Amino acid sequence: MTGQFSAGLVMRTQVRAQSMPSLVSELVSRAKRQVSTRLYLANVHMLMEAADDPAFAEVLARSDFVLADGKPLCWWQRLVNGISCPQLRGIDLVLALCRRAAAEGLRVGIYGGHAEADLQSAVHRLQQLVPGLLVCYQHAPSWQPYPASAEPQQLQLMQQAQLDIILVALGCPKQEVWIDQYSAQLPALQLGIGAVVDFLSGRRRQAPRWVQRLALEWLYRWLQEPRRLAPRYLKHNPRFLICLCRAWWQQHSR
Repeated sequence: MTGQFSAGLVMRTQVRAQSMPSLVSELVSRAKRQVSTRLYLANVHMLMEAADDPAFAEVLARSDFVLADGKPLCWWQRLVNGISCPQLRGIDLVLALCRRAAAEGLRVGIYGGHAEADLQSAVHRLQQLVPGLLVCYQHAPSWQPYPASAEPQQLQLMQQAQLDIILVALGCPKQEVWIDQYSAQLPALQLGIGAVVDFLSGRRRQAPRWVQRLALEWLYRWLQEPRRLAPRYLKHNPRFLICLCRAWWQQHSR
């Protein structure tokens, strides 16, 4: 089953625009059929990393789904490509997918998080929000420099768990490269979910809905983690806006 969707280039990456219900139905169908699937939730940071690193751009090009987690990507789709593109936030997609997974009896694994205690808290909260969810594997690996690698023992445990869905929370670009490297060994639906484990565990706070609607979630997160996020935002955000304005001008001056 294939959902109805549109797609357009944002920077140099093909980004899919699809409604949440259609997307979740398509992902569950793939998971039930054990179709190896790589899904990444893109924001400005991810696309600018791809613009600066051709090898990472190839990782995104090999994916099955790149979706707009960041509001500026939705602006690009509408202003440059003429596509109506819903924002698909990671936490919202994970909850919607896990609800369907619980209803279908699908087996879920989570790989990532800052520490085992944080991951346990996140799994506990997720199972509170989604009663009946089968979390059959969880592991918070120790920190590794980019690119991250998986321990052979953990790969074996994931395979033995017969997972249908693997949620990978290593942060961008580690998680996307990890999924790309190991997807052939893990015949399951694999999602890079970024900070979702931190949101579920309470380690980080989500922006209020009104802040999200104003497209100021980036500012809310910056105020929480100024030292970590300031270099990223100052490096990427102005360049993305310049590229967006240039692409809009080229599109409308033809």
